[in-house]
Amino acid sequence: MQQYLGWVEAQNIRWQEMRTRYFGPVLRFLVKYKITPSIVSNFRLILGVIAMLVYLYFYRYMWAVNLLFLANILDVIDGALVRYQITAGDRSKFLDVLVDYILYAFVLILASVIASNVRAVGYNLFIVPLLYLLATIKKQEFLPSDWIIKSSPRVTYVKALVFIAFFAHWYFDMDLVWLDRALNVSNIWATILCAYYLLYIQLRWKKIKPINYSVKILFYNIQYGIGINKGGWRYVVSAWRHFLSLRSGLLKLEKFIRRVDADILAFDEIDGGSLRTLFNSQVLHLSSDIYHSYFFNCKYSNFFKHLPIFRKQGNAIFSKKKLDYVAHRLPGGVKDLIIEAQINRRVSIFLVHLSLGKKARHHQLKQFSHILKYIHKEKIILGDFNADMDDRDLKKFVADNKLTSANLKNAKTFPAWNPKREIDHFFVSRRVRVNSFQVLDNIMSDHLPVLLDCTLHNEKF
Repeated sequence: MQQYLGWVEAQNIRWQEMRTRYFGPVLRFLVKYKITPSIVSNFRLILGVIAMLVYLYFYRYMWAVNLLFLANILDVIDGALVRYQITAGDRSKFLDVLVDYILYAFVLILASVIASNVRAVGYNLFIVPLLYLLATIKKQEFLPSDWIIKSSPRVTYVKALVFIAFFAHWYFDMDLVWLDRALNVSNIWATILCAYYLLYIQLRWKKIKPINYSVKILFYNIQYGIGINKGGWRYVVSAWRHFLSLRSGLLKLEKFIRRVDADILAFDEIDGGSLRTLFNSQVLHLSSDIYHSYFFNCKYSNFFKHLPIFRKQGNAIFSKKKLDYVAHRLPGGVKDLIIEAQINRRVSIFLVHLSLGKKARHHQLKQFSHILKYIHKEKIILGDFNADMDDRDLKKFVADNKLTSANLKNAKTFPAWNPKREIDHFFVSRRVRVNSFQVLDNIMSDHLPVLLDCTLHNEKF
């Protein structure tokens, strides 16, 4: 069975490549006028709906057949355009699959008028979407997706038989007996595949053992490596370091990172290569063969992002394993960046650096809660919040999002030489178990580094 399905998959890919090659001029025309695959899919759906209205209310059967034929021909261009642009996400793929089946259902409605076995048509209407669902689960259940699941089951051959027999009857006068045979073959083959996929999925589920995985995450506001870490007077005496930082601080940080050996590093106030560091990126310097996956972004989206030095000031996440990253922006305040690092489809890390102003921070936390409401994952939220745990807005944010602080002893992190404030936080959702939380020794900043060791239930990092 697996060998046969592999052969079918290879033929499907060959057919897709051929379509892309032969429809080149049409594809270039569509790209030139910014016609996306989603636009083509929606146009196909509109044609199908018009076909049904023409048939149901005006009794124009052949008009409906011609419109559905045109809508299905456009599917050839739709798929080729996706591969030509290489821009389709899993949402647009789902839309394409959904439109394909709606049009197929419309064809079956028309086929029920001429088919001798209406029950075969009804069964086909049921078994084909079930096959699509099971095939998608089998092939994509544990793969990453930018939506719920990647919709690419590649079982169109069970529909192709019915399509060919139906349209061949009207355009080439093929005998109706071939439509009945196509329906029977499609039903039998779809039923066999459904049984196979259902059995395969259940056997695979039995092999999956629930395992808990530990992850160590280090957060540190490194203050761009300036090295103001021995007293408030240094803010004045060492003010020149805002324009020319010492490399020695970065070397200390490297040794510190090797000693801690965390799985994920999260840094606020890191320099992406400005005049301060003589255009040497601290991000690239800290990335290595160990922390090969990283993401950096400027923490400003206002006019500051166009100014020298400021435009290279940002936050960054480094990881030993490959992660997917998303940048969110918050309203209000000068600093407005949130970096989301997606460990997998069920757990995300959020690195924040909130505004110093209370009013701006209030709006930022409110918008952050709005963002989290639509992210249905376990969450680990960390960063410099510039607010203590007794801050009313921060308390409301934690309660509204059903989070708990990993810092159970309320250890202080700022200023580094005489810690009096708890402003560097780790918040976790309910299925993230905190094994340990540590405030580490001062290295090179006015903040103390914090380390979280946590367990992700039934998740693999």
